Amino acid sequence: MSSANTKEANLSTAHRKAAAGRNARLRDEHQNLHEHFEDRTTQPGESHPHDGLNGNV
Repeated sequence: MSSANTKEANLSTAHRKAAAGRNARLRDEHQNLHEHFEDRTTQPGESHPHDGLNGNV
């Protein structure tokens, strides 16, 4: 494997790791909002209470 390929592979791995951390943080923040506002989770087939507000569909 060439040096350029190794650098590209390492950069790709670093990007995936950073994205995974961001996604986990966003999921935690979203869950905290539900818990804070005591928002019930919707069941499959139900719409979210905010559907249709502020352009959410």
